[in-house]
Amino acid sequence: MLRWRFHLRPKTLGQTTVVVLFILAATLSVGSQTSPKIKKQKLKPAETAEIEATAASAPPPPPPTPEQMPPRPPTVSYQNGQLSIVAPNSTLSDILQAVRSKTGASIDIPPGANERVVSRFGPGPARDVLAALLNGSH
Repeated sequence: MLRWRFHLRPKTLGQTTVVVLFILAATLSVGSQTSPKIKKQKLKPAETAEIEATAASAPPPPPPTPEQMPPRPPTVSYQNGQLSIVAPNSTLSDILQAVRSKTGASIDIPPGANERVVSRFGPGPARDVLAALLNGSH
């Protein structure tokens, strides 16, 4: 069997002790250092609502224009020679067809008369009311 013997001189013994203590201290300090743990932060319901409210605070889209909405039928009345037209976003052709049916007048309706009308005309003589309607459309 082999036996190892170390004979240290007093000067070397002190240096060796310092080196061993330094290595021991370094090992302990490295072992005590841990990497920081990354915690996933759970949001409280109020914080979630704030985030959603911020995302939802984008401006609302603009309302549709009358041309984008479906046309509504006009209300036309003809009593005692007085014509009244209420057009709540009606097409010009719908108004002229209603005037033709209420008055019995012969009105030629152009095929492209899809211009929208939002207005009230009359009561008044049919000639004046129709002039106001047609002069207002371009």
